[in-house]
Amino acid sequence: MLSASDAAIAFAKEQYHDPSDVLLWLRYENFVLTRNCCGYESYRTWARSGRLINDLFAMNIHRDPERPQASDTPWFLREIQTRLFACMYEADKSLSRVLGKLPRLPRQYCSRRLPLKISDENVLTAGFTSDDAIVNMPHLGSCIRQESFHSDWLRIRYLFATFREVVLGVRLGASGQSSESFIRRTSSRIQAAWEALPTYLCYNPVCTPNTTLSTPYQYLAQLLLYLEYLDLQFSTQQALCYTSGKDAGGDTKLLKLGLTLVTTTANAARVFCRRFGASTDTALMLWFYGLPSALVLADALANTTEGGMDTPTANRSVMLPLSWLELHRQLSVLSAELEVLVDSTDSNYALYSKQKETLSRQLDRALHARLEVSPSKSPQSGETSTAPLSDIDKLIAEMTEDESFADVPTGDLESSAGPWTLDDIFDDSLWNGPE
Repeated sequence: MLSASDAAIAFAKEQYHDPSDVLLWLRYENFVLTRNCCGYESYRTWARSGRLINDLFAMNIHRDPERPQASDTPWFLREIQTRLFACMYEADKSLSRVLGKLPRLPRQYCSRRLPLKISDENVLTAGFTSDDAIVNMPHLGSCIRQESFHSDWLRIRYLFATFREVVLGVRLGASGQSSESFIRRTSSRIQAAWEALPTYLCYNPVCTPNTTLSTPYQYLAQLLLYLEYLDLQFSTQQALCYTSGKDAGGDTKLLKLGLTLVTTTANAARVFCRRFGASTDTALMLWFYGLPSALVLADALANTTEGGMDTPTANRSVMLPLSWLELHRQLSVLSAELEVLVDSTDSNYALYSKQKETLSRQLDRALHARLEVSPSKSPQSGETSTAPLSDIDKLIAEMTEDESFADVPTGDLESSAGPWTLDDIFDDSLWNGPE
């Protein structure tokens, strides 16, 4: 398939040397196919991403037309270009996150709007225009309509990708370039975006696994969107720690968000495997969302144990959101599940193995430090719960009962004047206040 895709691109370039919409579509499909076949770390994936983005810039796809009505490009083609840009913008941020490289499509140079909330059929309907889309799909339309369009997922993933770029800017940029107030505003926008979503796009960790969904795609799309939301909140809290110079392992808010992300990812992966069977999507989900937060928790677990803060008189230490044994068990289960699900023929096997080994080393380090604790400092029997951690509701409920872990905010919405629409949240000018 990859060879056929390369041949199609070569043929398109022979017919027309300059970049065209057909060539862009072929390059995007080729990039996705290369990423799936060769993996995120492959140079071929990185190179083909660059060629596609070069052509996007060459054709000015990164900007909306200044005068759309006077444009020679048909309306349906402009909308398809907007959708293609949204897909590539999100893919660019995912690639940058995995590789630790700067994004190639920075938002500050791009002015593409969100895709319209219309069906694929309407895009290609003769005589249908953007004015018709605005009339037929008002702001309340998403609350009345109970079916999802492909554009719904594109809109929110494009919006979430703009937040991901902020986090990447803190992580990859120079220290001190981003202020805490800017990061908190980003966290507020993430929360507002999630609350603005219609219910048929939202994954509920309690109800969704028990509902009947038509396809694995629908379940997976809801789940990945929810995990992306949790991961963005976790990442912004990490960015706050980095900006303020605070130790991430000592931030209880960060550890609680990390634990929520780990347990949600692990339990959702089990549900997906039971209902639809194991697949590369399951392993990718565990690695992409579960492992980064698990590494932070494992590091905090080891540091807490080595620092003698794992007190024997309580089920939880001063910092850890669970007892030592419960947290160590949950992280060990995640590591074991990833090892079972990952196939050595998977294109991302090297990346999986590298992070899993890091997690195993941190857990071994915590265990060795625990074994070195003198018997007089070891917890007495019965003081640590050994209940299974398969039920996320029980886990989160147990944390919220503890006053020290209650009311942990995931966004500073005091200055928000919502309710917001996704287009409002996408508009930087509405959120850029004084530092």
